[in-house]
Amino acid sequence: MAAGASIWLPWYLSYKSRSSPRRFRLPSAFEPSCLPASRSVHPRLPRFLRSKPRALLPVSVDLLPPPAMGSWGVSHFTSSRAEGLVRKGLLCERTAAGEWELPGMEQVPSPPPGYVISFAHFHERGFASPPSRFFRGLLHHYGLELQHLNPNGIQHIAAFIALCEGFLGIEPHFSLWKYFFTVSLYQKSGKAGSQQRSPPVPIGCAGIHLRHTRSKEYMTVKTSASHKGWHNQWFYVKSYPDSPLPAFTGRTIDAAPEVWAYGPVEKKKKRFSDLLQAIEQLKRNGLTGAGVIGAYHARRVAPLMLRTRPLGAMTPDTPTEGTALATGTLAASEIRQWLREALEDKDVKYPIPGHPPMRPEAGFIDLVRSWGIIFLPLCPAICRSDVELFCVCRAR
Repeated sequence: MAAGASIWLPWYLSYKSRSSPRRFRLPSAFEPSCLPASRSVHPRLPRFLRSKPRALLPVSVDLLPPPAMGSWGVSHFTSSRAEGLVRKGLLCERTAAGEWELPGMEQVPSPPPGYVISFAHFHERGFASPPSRFFRGLLHHYGLELQHLNPNGIQHIAAFIALCEGFLGIEPHFSLWKYFFTVSLYQKSGKAGSQQRSPPVPIGCAGIHLRHTRSKEYMTVKTSASHKGWHNQWFYVKSYPDSPLPAFTGRTIDAAPEVWAYGPVEKKKKRFSDLLQAIEQLKRNGLTGAGVIGAYHARRVAPLMLRTRPLGAMTPDTPTEGTALATGTLAASEIRQWLREALEDKDVKYPIPGHPPMRPEAGFIDLVRSWGIIFLPLCPAICRSDVELFCVCRAR
């Protein structure tokens, strides 16, 4: 099985980067004091994370009307809004370590040293800090800072990670991601007949979306067309040195990098053809985007966060520390509300009758046994390097 794993996933996207929560104290076995003093726990980054910024080349530009994107202004994110996210298990509790900070009355963000900009809607869709290496790798690959994304982009990434971990039983697969998704530059539409170039947008300008020609091969995920006022709900989150987010510079993107449109070359498609077959089989058994999103919310997990355990290894007898942001059962009505805010279908139901369970719940679809797809590398129960990295971030 180890040999199969090398087929599917480059080493830099291995589970050396799951996202981490901070509401709970780790058991003593996971404390930094248990780690060898001589061993470096700073994550080794792949070459593309250390490469020079790519040149910006003019490629296709999509026009998207507000409020999908916006300009800076005084933040409307208040302490009561933050407390609400904490109560719902969508934001870690703020401690003396200063996991997040409220902004003042500044018109343009000016984060304290060691902090970046985040948005309340991002945390409702599945983001938390410290971020996983998969998410960090995507940001670097596309040359993005966190504020360049929008809620729909965060939702697509979170659902993809949950699909890989919880239903396919694999680590997030970079080539499979590029096969399904592309990025477009969103700009405000100018006046009709005007030759003046539209000004660049500082917030939400990078739109992640399914490739039209391959959307039928993926699970149904129709994200909401409106997130009114999301760009006014910004605040500061800590960027951990051992699992950092791109520093906030306030830069805008005038032209889309060519890499935004890149997909895997045809010869690489053969390496994940079984995964495409597996997704098709899951769809035949009722898999939907709403079911996948609802499943990770039910487990109180932020897929984009550095974690010590993948979704597919969350057994009832394993501790949730280092994996989930909160404990306890979440009401189905709460999950249903989040789904209706994230997706275009405002009448979506949850639980979804007949939807396949997420691994390792009873009745989950075993792709190996059911259809003989024998090369799917299952997620490891736990990754030591992730435990170490999580401990280091928590200790800072």
